[in-house]
Amino acid sequence: EPVSPPIKARGPRHQATLPAPLASCPAGLRLDKSLPVKSVTLRASLSCHPLPRRIDMAPAIEKPRGAPADRKPACTVEEGRVVLASPTWRCVLRTDEKRLRLTSLYNELAASEMARRPDDCSLFLVEVGGRRLAGSRDFRLVSVAVAPVPTVCFTLVSDDAGLQADLTASADDGLTLGLEVTNIGQRPVDFKLAFPHLAGLALSDDPASDYYF
Repeated sequence: EPVSPPIKARGPRHQATLPAPLASCPAGLRLDKSLPVKSVTLRASLSCHPLPRRIDMAPAIEKPRGAPADRKPACTVEEGRVVLASPTWRCVLRTDEKRLRLTSLYNELAASEMARRPDDCSLFLVEVGGRRLAGSRDFRLVSVAVAPVPTVCFTLVSDDAGLQADLTASADDGLTLGLEVTNIGQRPVDFKLAFPHLAGLALSDDPASDYYF
């Protein structure tokens, strides 16, 4: 609004006051195109009670290096391995040597192999009688069956512990795993279970960069 009368050949002087605190930062000054402007003056000062500095907790997120694959969720049983896949990931489970091992978990969006240490992907751990048994090492693979939907069922047995583990893996938006442990021995068994157990996964060469993932 005008704060002084028109000055000869210069026009009036105008002033705008922005009350503090500002809900949003002013982006600029808008004037009518027909008004000739000689100068714009900005006067500001720090508050005697400044607001605390906002802490930016947003993690650094990289843009996807890859892209979704043109495929539907599917499960394929091949000689010595089972492949489950969706548009954004692909998983390979080895079934040879009467063992079940996760050897590959590929992320299409990151264009990265996540199973950097396949030997650490035990799938599940069972602690019984003071012993820790790994599903990929101490359980014998008995059978592999495919369900009507993109699902595969694995039956594994630990003869020493007298336990049977029925593990299911389904392909959908993500990799869905299920596990049921049954006592097939002659005596009651007390055990502890850790499932799923997928250690050794990474997206980048620097594990510190994967903290948000």
